Amino acid sequence: MKRVLFVCTGNRARSQMAEGLLRHLAGDRFEVHSAGTEPKGLADETIAVMAEIGIDVSAQRSNHVDEYAGQEFDYVITVCDVARQSCPTFPGKGERMHWNVEDPSDTEARGVPLVKAFRLARDDLNRRVEEFICQEERQSAAKALMRLPWRRRPVLFWRLFRDRRVPLPAKLVLPLVGLYLLMPLDLIPDFIPVIGYLDDLLVVVLGFWLFLRLCPQEIFWEHVSELR
Repeated sequence: MKRVLFVCTGNRARSQMAEGLLRHLAGDRFEVHSAGTEPKGLADETIAVMAEIGIDVSAQRSNHVDEYAGQEFDYVITVCDVARQSCPTFPGKGERMHWNVEDPSDTEARGVPLVKAFRLARDDLNRRVEEFICQEERQSAAKALMRLPWRRRPVLFWRLFRDRRVPLPAKLVLPLVGLYLLMPLDLIPDFIPVIGYLDDLLVVVLGFWLFLRLCPQEIFWEHVSELR
């Protein structure tokens, strides 16, 4: 389970929303925390706007970022510019990311009602969290495939190909790749030394990549876990 820490200044709105969203959308794939450089307590508006989309964050508490000093995280994500400048460095090789999400207080200062300002921040974070999950899934899938022993990688593709839960468009990719390799006509003739096989290699790589993209992630991870 990968560890994620969201950091903002007050840990009252944006980082709390991000924590609740990631925990809700990604299930048990992540251990999620949030903290502030100057924590001020969980805002009532945060609880209210998150409840509107069916997420209960009332049990979350406002933490100081120093509470996590010395701990390792796979991702440390700051969600405001002030926190980005003052966020401490954490040990390990975790990735540090920054999302510049507008503070609801600043949005309110522009004449937007406070509750609507919180909703705008929530919706912005929801989009970013969904993109983060998708990107992380793609990276994790590639890493998981490369960590499998060579002999088990073909077994993984064969098991996915035979799995009835994998959609037909995904299953059609591999036969099409094989058909291209058997075709007498190539984009680059095979008799050309070295270069002649580049188009075949490219088609194979793209074919396997597309096959994995079309496979449901939960089914992919199920088979990977069984082969480890």
